[in-house]
Amino acid sequence: MTYREIILSIKGFKPEQYAHIKGDSKLGSVTAYYLKINGVPLTMNYLGIAMFKMFPDVFYCDEDFKEYPSLDRLNREICMHMTITKNKNDAILAGSAKNGFQLTKYGEFLGKQLYESILSGNNEQVVVKQKEDVDAHKEGPMKEYQRIKKSIYFQEFLKTGMISKNAVWKVYDVIPFTQEMTIRKKMKLAEAKASECSDQDAMAFLEKLALQLN
Repeated sequence: MTYREIILSIKGFKPEQYAHIKGDSKLGSVTAYYLKINGVPLTMNYLGIAMFKMFPDVFYCDEDFKEYPSLDRLNREICMHMTITKNKNDAILAGSAKNGFQLTKYGEFLGKQLYESILSGNNEQVVVKQKEDVDAHKEGPMKEYQRIKKSIYFQEFLKTGMISKNAVWKVYDVIPFTQEMTIRKKMKLAEAKASECSDQDAMAFLEKLALQLN
């Protein structure tokens, strides 16, 4: 099936099937998870249309046009409530409308749990595991990603596209030509987080930084 066919085949849930799920962004996590397991890219259009198809009683335009989606509401949920949160650990999606989205680890966990609760008919209030447990593995990637983002050498790279000679040793505060294996591991963690955030600048910087280890 094509992506279009997969989305058009979605059968909407009845309100009583998801009454236990509080928050439109959580419903969005269900849709994003469904698209991911069916191999559909999380573009703005695919997400928005699929969210309306799956939950038409939530994301409809208005009382006069219930057969059409609310573009404003879908845009707000996807581009704001699901991606931009006060606590980054609450984000369901990473990415942007321009470059596409990806489920965060927490978003995937949440979407899977809620989707399965709908299918099972479990209408009790779903209690999500502590995000600290879900995202515990992210401490390393986030720490190493922030190391890169805060580096003066990264700021230099943003301005000039160049990095100073031997910057890699200074970024990781080690004696030159030592701890190469440890540095490579830390760079892979940072790269994983940068990829999750669709941070092309950080990924390009890490690529140039890695050349100094060769």
